Amino acid sequence: MNNDNKRQMQSSDALMSEAKGMRESFIAKRKGVSASYEDRLDTEFWFCVVFVDREHKERFLKHFGLIEYGDKYIDGDEALVNMGLSHPSEYNINQRG
Repeated sequence: MNNDNKRQMQSSDALMSEAKGMRESFIAKRKGVSASYEDRLDTEFWFCVVFVDREHKERFLKHFGLIEYGDKYIDGDEALVNMGLSHPSEYNINQRG
C-alpha cells in the first residue's frame, strides 16, 4: 500500500469516527429530551365537533354554557369548570379497549 492510499484510509477512518461520534451525540440528546418537551409537541389534545349548520352549533354551545368562551376554539379547562368538572378522572365514561 503506498502513502497516498494510507492517507486516504486514515482520512476515511477519521471521517467515519467523527460521523459515529455525531450519531451517538444525536442519540444521546434525543434520549435526554424531557417528557414535558415531548408533551408540548403532542397534537392529540384536541378534538372537533361538526354540526349540520351554524344554528345547531350555536344551540349546542348555548345549551352547555360554552358560547361565552367562543364559538370555534374553546379552552378545555374553562369548559370543564363550567360543566362542574375539573379533571378527566371525574368523567363518568366507560372506556372501550
